[in-house]
Amino acid sequence: MIALAPEGRQSVTGRLEEGTEGAAFLAMKSGAPIVPMAMTGTENDIIYANLRRLKRSTVTLSVGKPFFLRKQTDRQEMMREGTRQIMASLAELLPASYQGNNKNSHEEKQG
Repeated sequence: MIALAPEGRQSVTGRLEEGTEGAAFLAMKSGAPIVPMAMTGTENDIIYANLRRLKRSTVTLSVGKPFFLRKQTDRQEMMREGTRQIMASLAELLPASYQGNNKNSHEEKQG
């Protein structure tokens, strides 16, 4: 099992950032399922404010349904579409205010 932030790092604002193709590449090469997980309550301003008051922060972990990326003949398109699928699955687990750049991908998938 490998845990990755498809944005390439943990977001400091708590909102999803633009995804990179690394997670899609690894999933396609390995054939492994993706289990989307999203955390809320980890924004730096919340964590540091609570730390100064020696108070625990409330963090929520949401886990989505496992899925496999759709195979495509064009490798570049497969990576782009795989990344879009991954980011849309994460956006589904988050409130709208956390969806960042992926809000539209989530709405397109719904519509």
